[in-house]
Amino acid sequence: VSATLANNAQVTSSGHVTIDAGSLLDQVSDANSAAVGLIGDGASTALANSNTTIAARVGSGANITAERLSVLSTGTASNLAITTAGSGGLVSGSAAAPTTSTRSSVSSVIGDNANVTLGTGLGLLTVSATHTANPNTFVVTDSFGLIAGSGAVARNTIDVDVTTRLGDQDGDGAGAVITSKAATLAATNNVIKAAAPGNNIDGDAGGLASFASSRSSISIDLATVVDIDNHTQLTTTDPNGTLKAKAFNAIDVTDDVALFTAGALSGAGAYIDLASPQLLAQIEV
Repeated sequence: VSATLANNAQVTSSGHVTIDAGSLLDQVSDANSAAVGLIGDGASTALANSNTTIAARVGSGANITAERLSVLSTGTASNLAITTAGSGGLVSGSAAAPTTSTRSSVSSVIGDNANVTLGTGLGLLTVSATHTANPNTFVVTDSFGLIAGSGAVARNTIDVDVTTRLGDQDGDGAGAVITSKAATLAATNNVIKAAAPGNNIDGDAGGLASFASSRSSISIDLATVVDIDNHTQLTTTDPNGTLKAKAFNAIDVTDDVALFTAGALSGAGAYIDLASPQLLAQIEV
């Protein structure tokens, strides 16, 4: 998804100029399998994957004169995977594997050699990029037999880059020229895995000998950057005005894993793994 003011565009306005790119994604994957018999075997796999690019841009060499300019990019991705697996018999086994993958690149950019003048009224520049990831997985397994096994593995992967930038890149010798009364630059990356009414993994295995494991794996990789190009000139003219720059990561993750097993011989494990290869929130000037 992109919203772009073309290169070398000329815009004169007495009001508010807005360039706004937005994406709202909501996916649900639901898998259900069951088998019953002397020897039973059931497996469920659900996948909910997304990969989005969202960009709002003022093109290189554009000339804007206005009261306000807002360059906004916003993305929300909700990925939900649900599995139900069951099997029964003298020998039975079940497996459940819900998986979500949320990948996104979100950017708001004022390109090289753009000239922005916001000298009347509020004179406010706002450049903001925001992404919210809402992943979740649910597993219900039910397996009974003389020898019973139940395995559940849930995976959630989040990999999101959010960038607010004035000027295209530091090494090209060019930047934007911006004059405003006040300016707000923001990059925000949210990950919200909401609490479930019950358990995210609800595993049940029973029998004379039963071996079971329930495991949830969550990986979060965020790069959230506000970058003012080395060659960009940003001037705020109002003595009472402000220049605000904020890069912010917000993570709110709840995960519950449960497993019940019974028998003369029993072995069970319930595990949650949370890894963060990168949690970067950075302002570069």
